[in-house]
Amino acid sequence: MIGKNERRIQAVHMARNFKQIFAGWRSPVSLWRRLFLTDDEARLRVAAERVLADLRDFCFAHPNNRRLLFSQDPLVMARRLGRREVFDRIITYLNLDEAEVQKLMEIDDGN
Repeated sequence: MIGKNERRIQAVHMARNFKQIFAGWRSPVSLWRRLFLTDDEARLRVAAERVLADLRDFCFAHPNNRRLLFSQDPLVMARRLGRREVFDRIITYLNLDEAEVQKLMEIDDGN
């Protein structure tokens, strides 16, 4: 069993490693672009396409799910709109062209 001090030491090492990975990345935009785009920033990574396809459905951004965005319950609708806003923010940060966005909307996330 790991003691309290050992867990703390592991957490400190993990935090330092995490900070080192993201060192030099100043803005959230550069972080999102680094995570989702290839090194030359020309296209989405394959894993990013799958993640965004899953988020697209979860965030009600898929063209077939837009009607599900609305609800009689204002709290449900607010939650759904909040999800959608997060997805739109990520897409905006990635600065994808129209063809890439259209391709993303058609990707099957495997579910």
